[in-house]
Amino acid sequence: MGSYDQPHPSGIRVVIVGAGYAGLTAAIECHRKGHSVLVLESFPELKILGDIISFAPNSGRIFQRWPGVDAKLDPIIHKSDGLLMKTYLGEDILKQTWASEQRTYGKEYNGHRGEIHEIVYEHALALGIDIRLNHKVEDYFETETEAGVTVNAERFSGDVVLAADGVRSKGRTIVLGHEDKPKSSGYAIYRTWFDSTKLAKDPDTAWMVNDGDKHCAWLGPDIHFIAASVKNGKDFSWVCTHKDEADVEESWQAHAPLSDAQRVLEGWDPILQKILNATPSPLIDWKLVYRDPLPTWISPRKRIAVIGDAAHPFLPTSIQGASQAMEDGVTMAVCLTRCGKGRIPEGVAGFEALRYERARAAQKTGEQTRDTWHKADWDEVKKKPESMKLKREAWLLDFDAEQYAEDNYAATVALLNDTGTEAGREYNVPDRAQSLETRIREDCDLSKPTNSFTMALIPILSFWYAVAAVVAIPLLILFSDIWKWSRMPPGPLPIPFIGNKLPISKPWIQFQEWSRTYGPIFTIWVGRRPTLVISDPNVAVDLMEKRSNKYSSRPRFVVMGEIYDTGSVLVQPYGKDWSTRRKLLHRALTPAALRTYVQRQEAEATRMVDGVMRNPDNWEREFDRFTASVVFSISYGHRIDSLNSPIIRQRLEFMQFMASLNVPGAYLAESFPVLKHVPSFLAPWKRNIREHAELETAANIALVDDVRRDLDFGAEKGDEVAPSLTQTLLSVREKEAIPLPDKDFSFVPASLFGAGSDTTASTMCSAILAFVTHPQVLQTAQAELDSVIGFERTPRFEDEAQLPYLRALCKEVLRWRPVAVLGGTPHASTEDDVYQEWRIPAGTTILGNTWAINLNEEYYPNPQLFDPARFLDEKDSRFTPALKGTKSHPAKAGHSSFGWGRRICPGADLAANSLFIALSKLIWSFDILPTMKYDTFDYTDGFNIRPRPFQCQIRVRSGLQKKVLEEELKVAEAYMAKFPAYE
Repeated sequence: MGSYDQPHPSGIRVVIVGAGYAGLTAAIECHRKGHSVLVLESFPELKILGDIISFAPNSGRIFQRWPGVDAKLDPIIHKSDGLLMKTYLGEDILKQTWASEQRTYGKEYNGHRGEIHEIVYEHALALGIDIRLNHKVEDYFETETEAGVTVNAERFSGDVVLAADGVRSKGRTIVLGHEDKPKSSGYAIYRTWFDSTKLAKDPDTAWMVNDGDKHCAWLGPDIHFIAASVKNGKDFSWVCTHKDEADVEESWQAHAPLSDAQRVLEGWDPILQKILNATPSPLIDWKLVYRDPLPTWISPRKRIAVIGDAAHPFLPTSIQGASQAMEDGVTMAVCLTRCGKGRIPEGVAGFEALRYERARAAQKTGEQTRDTWHKADWDEVKKKPESMKLKREAWLLDFDAEQYAEDNYAATVALLNDTGTEAGREYNVPDRAQSLETRIREDCDLSKPTNSFTMALIPILSFWYAVAAVVAIPLLILFSDIWKWSRMPPGPLPIPFIGNKLPISKPWIQFQEWSRTYGPIFTIWVGRRPTLVISDPNVAVDLMEKRSNKYSSRPRFVVMGEIYDTGSVLVQPYGKDWSTRRKLLHRALTPAALRTYVQRQEAEATRMVDGVMRNPDNWEREFDRFTASVVFSISYGHRIDSLNSPIIRQRLEFMQFMASLNVPGAYLAESFPVLKHVPSFLAPWKRNIREHAELETAANIALVDDVRRDLDFGAEKGDEVAPSLTQTLLSVREKEAIPLPDKDFSFVPASLFGAGSDTTASTMCSAILAFVTHPQVLQTAQAELDSVIGFERTPRFEDEAQLPYLRALCKEVLRWRPVAVLGGTPHASTEDDVYQEWRIPAGTTILGNTWAINLNEEYYPNPQLFDPARFLDEKDSRFTPALKGTKSHPAKAGHSSFGWGRRICPGADLAANSLFIALSKLIWSFDILPTMKYDTFDYTDGFNIRPRPFQCQIRVRSGLQKKVLEEELKVAEAYMAKFPAYE
């Protein structure tokens, strides 16, 4: 009697057809969960066949859970540090390294298909799993209570059957109800594995096999060739994907002579030709096939499921086929455990719902990579080599199939029961009323003799109890909410349970109007959650500064914090972890540190002014480049020469996207957090947000890794590396053992971009709008500069004390059109509080409406007038008494544009310095003239705003200014050369 026939803890009996990676993983994981497992394999013996196969970190962590398996795999797997990409003629494109990825996501296992399989197979046998070779399944069957297969007329049955026997599986037929024919993809792969001795002897190829493992890809028109050495260069493998319209064969065991590959690769890199000459013949010839996506992976009675290649065959360019097969096995084991023996169809349906969309999305990556490599525009590739990188995305690699299934099983099954549909298939959901009746009978044991009158009352009483509950519970909640409303600052009347209808576009305008009706502090409701909106700077200071111990946390951000999870300090609640990251950031922003940055800011401002002089119509992009380069040189020791840099384009997209998530009323999930649990395939908005988060996290980590490489290279060459915040923080982290994972640590330097880049550029754009609509201000500023600086040099930081009007102008532009128009990320109260006569409960969101505060007439008479004189000392002859408010602003700066209290913008001083030096040099250099009628309210939407694009005339004030700018540019360029450019 095999182990399958012996009793197991769960009582669930699982029949698995196929002993490949999907089948063995399902077997091992089901065994781990206490299920009885039988594996049927058609081959009479398992041989070590095949060539290279890849297991990404998402499956690598599965190997690591199996005792002893990692130790056995480690000596035989490929261990290169990256993939070197070349053109088909042998020109280097780039090297894509894996160090950051493995630190972030975990270990990869790439090696010989047969050798890795043998270790997994032996592990399954060591566990006592019943594996029977030479058992070719002829047919499948299922009933309402069991499923099984037949082998040589012998029936093997269980609670569930998993068809893991590849693309020719007969399980596909029972699932689909018809035979499924494969389609040619138009491509095939030559592949091989051999000893590297010949390659080691040739000096032109020895680099591929000596000094550790190597990995190299040659890319050409509709062909790619990938070679890898394994086991410290002892073995060698290559694969070549090429066009092929021959008959479809769904097996990698067909053979082809070496001469076929040599014909396909004729004229390619001479080194590649030498690799071919060292390759033994024949090759494996694998015809790649497509299959239309299956509408379902499970049988009508939900007791048979196809998994692995039987469900979703992958193209090799996805590098995910084996990993997704293993995820199938892990997920099914969890689902069977969660459903229990009595609800097997529920568990099988849950498995499909949890896996279907993820597997389909992973399949598509293979097509995307193949098309990127095969259909490349090589002129464009030379300009942007990074476009050829393999997409190693967090949503694929940073994934724990077991944990995901455990976390989402209950919600997924509940959703299936509610909707009755999933993944293109209609489910026969049991009637819930009948299920309820069954549970009542079991609980009350109604099988016992009972008075008939009592029995008759049961449905009547049950009905009225239900009616009472349906009516009473909402009423109790409503009365509780009304009591809370009555004790908080008044505001617009909310709809019970729904809250206020909030404007999606420019809510700060509506909030300003409401403040005129309800006062400087009022309450709005998002669902049943209160938000205080403040329109007076003294009220803001009272709560968020004087009581910062109570008002320095963050509200729950379902969208921006939990779904868009990037490790952002912006949305982190107040506490020890937040304090750790905040202190790290402050190390780069102390007054002493700021003084070390001024030379970079002056040099970059000079480069910016030169760019405007050369291309005056492109002034806005020059502003963006200037602020980005200042921040990147400080954060990472690299300058930015062009906004066409992929790093900057991506960074700006991240900023804009995150800002859009923070607009009140934009996402219903903030009012109804339960929507967070809706599966991504039913919520495209959620999938989109998570994809953006994964991209930003990977980008942040990559930037820190760039600094690590710079430091390693500098140490190796003995060269000085440009100092940066990241360099400082890496040193601090190493010395002080700061407990931050890479994701959270990498966000610290990345957060400077938001603190001092896009916001500063947006403010500079508002300044230009102010100059063309208030020309007298520009003229007054120029007069001050001319008298103090003269015409032989541009302004410097050392001149600031002698330029009070320029200082006032910078404050006025920050006041006139604040970028963080709703005060940045909202605050939240951490305990109940009383302010004036109102009670503010813990968990209340606090919004400082900076727009309304900065345009409050009590503090700023005629607030729409742009006039720096309002910030001048009263003794200054240019001071205008009519602009002095009846109330005094409590902040030293005289405005609220950088926030409040412990959550004030950490880069405020850095941003103010950049604004001062940039505007000073611009005003000294140029006349800025209107060319059209301007709307000073025509601004973008979102949480951070800037003027929509507009035209103006910018011209150098004189030939003298032009000559000075040209001379100073040489000095600036020489200084910035120490900061390598991000292309």
